[in-house]
Amino acid sequence: MADVSLTIIGLRRVGVSVGLALKRYLESPRATHRFVITGSDREQDAGKEAEKIGAIDRYVRNLGDAVAGADIVFIDATLTDLRAYLQAIGPLLKAGCVVLEAAPLKQPPIEWAARYLPESAYLVGLAPVINPDLLYTVAADEPGAASAELFDNGNLYIAPAPSCPSEAVQLASDWVQLLGLEPHYLEPAEHDGFVAAVELLPMALGLTQFNVVTSAPSWADLRRLTNPPFALSTVSVLQNPADLADLVEMNRENLLHYVDQAVEQLAALRATLSRDDTTALKAALGEASSRYVQWLSQRETGDWQDRARVETPTLRSSFLQGLFGNLFTRGKKDED
Repeated sequence: MADVSLTIIGLRRVGVSVGLALKRYLESPRATHRFVITGSDREQDAGKEAEKIGAIDRYVRNLGDAVAGADIVFIDATLTDLRAYLQAIGPLLKAGCVVLEAAPLKQPPIEWAARYLPESAYLVGLAPVINPDLLYTVAADEPGAASAELFDNGNLYIAPAPSCPSEAVQLASDWVQLLGLEPHYLEPAEHDGFVAAVELLPMALGLTQFNVVTSAPSWADLRRLTNPPFALSTVSVLQNPADLADLVEMNRENLLHYVDQAVEQLAALRATLSRDDTTALKAALGEASSRYVQWLSQRETGDWQDRARVETPTLRSSFLQGLFGNLFTRGKKDED
């Protein structure tokens, strides 16, 4: 069984879950590679907790020591932190190292990788879509919320730069399948547009709802009646304001498009309410309910028969077989 050196930077929910999922894989009969996992995080408590629950083999706070000799580096971080991490580790990566990042946007990291990573190292953007059983679970972004089952029956979108070597993309595809995820492919710009719709728009609407309700003169009484519908629809305001502002700023045009669509929908709803048109309201609610049930069923089963077909690479290779040799060779040639 060949050893693979993996470093996880950012011991948050996703990063620690990656470690736990790989440890579970190592215990299965199908395991053909042994992952030696180093974890790194600014917060020593997070590192010690990840080490305690068995997600990593060792915690190393110093980034240089953490990535030394790593074959794969997985980064779970905010956009701001990701940029700092890439800048810090770029000169320290060995030739052929593949850096996998799970930041919320994919276009900015490509620009940073071109600036900070050597030509002998390769960045591949990943976007995990988690286990449907956890769809209505709101968990803190910390090691204690991690689980080996986080990725079970989920999907993962790979959004590489056009210049990314096919070998690195294939490694990412093979690697994520070990986590229990099915790989799909997206253009980075397409991914960021989708994120504006399914993550940033809910945030914007939740922020609006929270401000409307909490600024009402009756908020002192309203707050006593708050239940899951209010908590779940406004939970996005708990995110770090600086990180959220960076995310919005880097994806502003896409978010503006969907905010405009939301304004149109609210205007249509307002018109229906002002007319006291119960028939139209019931029709709108019925149609939305039907589409929601269809989406939820598809999300839970993974059966997306009505979706557009996604082009996937035709590469065929076993996981890591010969890949690092190709990347090492490429890196050494670049260095020469």
